[in-house]
Amino acid sequence: MNPSLDDRLASMARAMGEVILPALIGAEGLAEEQTSLLLGHRNQLRSQIDLVSRYEAVQLAGYIELARALCDGAEGDSLTMASFARLREFAERAAPSRLAVEERFFGISGRRSKPSWGGPPG
Repeated sequence: MNPSLDDRLASMARAMGEVILPALIGAEGLAEEQTSLLLGHRNQLRSQIDLVSRYEAVQLAGYIELARALCDGAEGDSLTMASFARLREFAERAAPSRLAVEERFFGISGRRSKPSWGGPPG
């Protein structure tokens, strides 16, 4: 069995809170403080873990949008243009549009006047 990330984080919290922290109480202030800090960070990670893939998908779509804009304005010799052609090919097959990702994950509909990175209107 391969436990989920949530199960692993819960197991870490139990170990820290039920075994390690009680053993450190009174032993050394810094160790106790750092253990409590670690538990706080773990709790924050657990609360955000479901957002990570959504955030990464939106970021990837933004990079694809940027690559397309760079290719649209590309100028140069044949080697440079061949490089931009490869970039465009990658951008076209790499990910759905930023708008599709935002609509799927965040329920955002409609198109902003400009992408968040300040590129040309969409």
